[in-house]
Amino acid sequence: MSEHDDLISMETLREVAPMLRAISHPVRLRIIDLLRDGQEATVSEISKSAGLGQAQTSQQLAVLKGHEVLECRREGQHVFYHLRQPYVCQVLQCIRNRPGCGTIEREQ
Repeated sequence: MSEHDDLISMETLREVAPMLRAISHPVRLRIIDLLRDGQEATVSEISKSAGLGQAQTSQQLAVLKGHEVLECRREGQHVFYHLRQPYVCQVLQCIRNRPGCGTIEREQ
């Protein structure tokens, strides 16, 4: 069994499973993609970029924040969201490496 000496512990897998369930939604993956590379954005900026309504965006942000994927900071009346766990972007890289992966131009 020496070929599997580097298996991830069950304890670690149990710890990350809820977070993986939280990000396993197309809208939430899109939000993570928008916030990669240290980006931060308000709910309205995220909803515009993701093509969603603000209510739906807020719901999805709450799920990600509740699973500690995102955190936010307040500046006046604006709340800016950013990734708390930047390693989740590695999941997006796996998706990008998938044969036939389609991408779109990111708005500046």
